[in-house]
Amino acid sequence: MATTLSPIPASELAPSLATEGGNRETSPSITSLSLRSLVEELDALIETVECVQPEDEKDFLKRFQETHLATKAKIDRTGDFLDFIDSQVAGAKLKAVALSKREHRWTAIKDRLEGYLKTTILSREPNAKGKYPPLEGNTTTFSLRKSPPSLAPIADESIVPAEYKDATVTVPLVLWEKLLDAIPMDTCAELLDGIKKPGITVRRGEVKSAIVKGEKVEGCSLNPTSYGLVTS
Repeated sequence: MATTLSPIPASELAPSLATEGGNRETSPSITSLSLRSLVEELDALIETVECVQPEDEKDFLKRFQETHLATKAKIDRTGDFLDFIDSQVAGAKLKAVALSKREHRWTAIKDRLEGYLKTTILSREPNAKGKYPPLEGNTTTFSLRKSPPSLAPIADESIVPAEYKDATVTVPLVLWEKLLDAIPMDTCAELLDGIKKPGITVRRGEVKSAIVKGEKVEGCSLNPTSYGLVTS
């Protein structure tokens, strides 16, 4: 027995079209389409828009303009389709937020569990080489791998030696050009007055390298040794 697809109300077909992101109501043309024809038209439009190649875009745009300038119904159909896209984008954003929250939750659980495992391994007596014995199961082994040294936060950068610092100043280009030519005494005062946004930064990479080599850098230290968990 043949099955007939009857037109369905727009509110049942895509309830978000009339409300999602717009004040425009769904056009009457959408209510005259069967579910099958609407889906087929939407799929065709999606495929057409996505598959237009750069070399064909000029011809496609010409046909697009001709159809939209010729009939009001086509304009309404495209408006309905844009509303449909808005509803899909809104739904995707909601899903993305939910997935992001889920990701953060599971990541936090994973980090805490790995922290417990690392603390457990560090509670054991290290061997003669200073390595901590792993936790060995029947099919899983947890061990520690020492992380590269990292520089701890610097509480007072003013006491860090100058050889580890860069100074950055912003001056008007005219003054900079004068500086390149020559710096007579009268221009020095003008240059100093024109300096804006002075800033001094520590070259943290060089500081870390110096400390790793055994040198002492005033006001700086490395973070405590950390370990990454290795599962095998």
